This record gives sequence, C-alpha cells and structure tokens, in this order.
Amino acid sequence: FLQCDGIEFSLINSIGKAVGARTFGLLMNNGGTVCDDAFSTNSADAICRKMGYLGGFKWTSGEKWPIQASFEITLDDVLCSNGEWSSCSFKSTSDCFHSEDVFLQCDGEWSSCSFSTTHNCAHSEDVFLQCDGIVDGGYSDFGEWSVCSALCEGGTQTRTRTCTQPAPAHGGADCVGEASESKTCNEDETCPEFSLVDLNGNAVGAGVLGLLMNNGGKVCDDDFSTNSADAICRKMGYLGHTAGHLQWTSGDKWTIQSSLEITLDDVLCSSGEWSSCSFSTTHNCGHSEDVFLQCNGIERCGLENQGRNRV
Repeated sequence: FLQCDGIEFSLINSIGKAVGARTFGLLMNNGGTVCDDAFSTNSADAICRKMGYLGGFKWTSGEKWPIQASFEITLDDVLCSNGEWSSCSFKSTSDCFHSEDVFLQCDGEWSSCSFSTTHNCAHSEDVFLQCDGIVDGGYSDFGEWSVCSALCEGGTQTRTRTCTQPAPAHGGADCVGEASESKTCNEDETCPEFSLVDLNGNAVGAGVLGLLMNNGGKVCDDDFSTNSADAICRKMGYLGHTAGHLQWTSGDKWTIQSSLEITLDDVLCSSGEWSSCSFSTTHNCGHSEDVFLQCNGIERCGLENQGRNRV
C-alpha cells in the first residue's frame, strides 16, 4: 500500500486478497474502486510507481468479478500528464458504474533496489531464484466445439477451457467465469420421416416390400445395412427384436421412382436403433440405388394391423 495525499492504492483479486507485480488486480483506492474516466497509460504508470513498482504493465476496465458490487467507487478522472503521480489530478466523486472499474497490472518491484554492472564474482556465486507470490488463475482459450448431439431439429455443442494460463498458486484466486459454454446446432435440418409405398405410390405396412420414402423422396443404398433397415423399421413403429425388418434390397424396379427425388443418403447405423445412425441429405446416387424395405411385425401406432399374419 502507499499513502499519498490521502490517496491509498492497492490491488486485489476476485476474493479480495492482495496481489503483487505482474498479476491483474482490481485497483482499489481507500477501500473503493477507481473509475476509468480519463484513465490512461500515464495514470497506470503513475499509480504503479506510487505503489513501489517499476510502472504499469497493462490495464483494462470492466465488471468482471462479483466482489466489485460490494464496493463504492471512490476515485474518478485520474488524469496524468506523465508517469509520475505529481502530474496527476483526480476527483473523489464519480458518475461511474462498476463496468468502468479499473483493473491494473504493475511491472516489477525495483524502486528500493541498488546494483552494480561490474562484479568480482565466480560462477559458484551465481544466484538461483524461485519466486513465491500470489498467482490468480487465468483461463486458456476455448477448445474446439464438440460434435452436435443431434443431426437434425436442434442439438447441442459444447466446448471447454482450462484454468491453466496460469493455474492458481500460493493462495491465488480461481479463474473467473465458466469453464464451458454451449450452443445449439443443426436447428434448420429436418429430421427424416419414413414411409413405405407400392408401385402406385400407395402406403404399405408390415410384411410388404415397399419403396422406402423419406420426406417425399427416396433413400439411396450407400452405407445402408441390416442395422439401417432395423433402425428405420423401428423408427416407423414396427415391432422387432433382433430383426426389425424382414428384408431389404435396392434397384430401379418401378416406373414411379423416376418421378421422385432422392432425399437421403449414407444412412450408416452402428446398431438397430435410430439414435445410432448418421445420414446425409445430399447424394451422388442414381435410381438404381433406391432402397426397398420390408418391415417385420405390426405397426405400434399409425397404420393399424396392416400385414399382420397368424399361424
């Protein structure tokens, strides 16, 4: 601390502990914060020097920590014509908000030191030094966004950062702010809605081989598999355990195919559940790759009892 003309300065961290050189701190004056009106590099240098440091390293302002709200703003309009406090003017009243509070980082503590640039030493007298001081935590940059949690109609992506730039040390404060953030993704992608039709475009149910439709178009067989067939049949509500489908094939079989667009491709499923599937709404297919599918069992909802067999 330094007392000068009734002005006492200090730097604190997010929990109110004093910090020293090369650590960003909230600039305090007589128990209150300092407003950034008229504040400049000269102001930062002058205040750091009056606290016994070499000068200002950098400064900023803002409402960064909850602790700010508990303080009054006790100094404003710190206008300095050079880096010495004697050149400064200020006001002890303010028209400021905590979004204008000054944060300051000072450079070194050197003003009390003397030294010589000549020596009479040997290397056995070389100094090894480990510094001990409060270090407040600082966040790293955010990492990459995660894969979207849903392929269509809205999912979530997250990314994280770590409190390692620097990590808190010697009683320093933890990082301020959230370690992760999220955003929505694939909101504009329409989820597939499947159906089966016959050669005239009429809906068919379980036990009947039909042309597989998706949102008014067809499905290409690229990456299509038994898992894909099971997953789609189950998504349409048909029963099935290890076999949600009876069979699937592909080809250019019916005249109706040429009048329909291909709207889904690369349906790749790691299991027989739709949640395991990925797909593409663009394609590089011809009608000879259109999928035909026959589902197993009765539909649980929608079509009633179509294709039900008894023995």
